[in-house]
Amino acid sequence: MGYSTSAIMPQSAESGHGHFVFLHWKGWKCYWSLHALVCLTVFLLLIQVVVPAMAEGDCLISVDYEVFGKVQRVFFRKHTQAQGKKLGVVGWVQNTDYGTVQGQIQGPSSKVRQLQEWLQKTGSPKSHIEKADFRNEKKISQLEHNDFCIVK
Repeated sequence: MGYSTSAIMPQSAESGHGHFVFLHWKGWKCYWSLHALVCLTVFLLLIQVVVPAMAEGDCLISVDYEVFGKVQRVFFRKHTQAQGKKLGVVGWVQNTDYGTVQGQIQGPSSKVRQLQEWLQKTGSPKSHIEKADFRNEKKISQLEHNDFCIVK
């Protein structure tokens, strides 16, 4: 046994500076200030919270959508395809017989959310969006499409 970690032990009597022994190995002592230990603790706590949230935010999802308003004959499908490709998601978009646009988006959830917001608020320059509905959201293990296509 070449080293031992000790419970953080004050060494103020020895050093006189309020430092703590963090690691004792073969006669070597690694001293850390209280400030450094607090920073390290905060960092480790953040990692426990932020990393799982990031991992969850990057899972693949699939969601169906339908957009209502003036969304046909205003290049809405073309702009949706371009925005989807720009964001790196896959899926499809098509006009319906009753004047809406529908489709499916698949990709990392953070990118899918960006396209959902674009479909709700932005659309093509000449469109007027009344509302966008999203349904059938689910986690997927792999993408079911290779590209973002316009279906005619």
